[in-house]
Amino acid sequence: ARLASAPESEALALLRDALAAELGRILRLPPGSIRAETPLSGLGLDSLGGMELRAALDQRLGLAAPPGLLSEDLTLAALAQRLLAEMRGAPPEAAATALLAAHEPSPGTEAAA
Repeated sequence: ARLASAPESEALALLRDALAAELGRILRLPPGSIRAETPLSGLGLDSLGGMELRAALDQRLGLAAPPGLLSEDLTLAALAQRLLAEMRGAPPEAAATALLAAHEPSPGTEAAA
């Protein structure tokens, strides 16, 4: 209920904290050591850990984990955005836009060739 009524930035922060806590529990890492932009696969999350995370998302948030949970580039931040979009009933286009925003470099941050 708190996530559903919170402003987007607050809801994303709550989701990131909850995801970091779950990942920390699963991977036996301090939640503060899990960076929002690190790919989940880079943290050492394997298929068994992915199943644990899916179960935790279902139990704590009542949400099904998105496809590609263990993709090479899915980050905690991107997962939080996808979950929030799903929770708030965003149309698929909005979820896709959130996913692209999480993975595309911001203008001016690209390395010069």
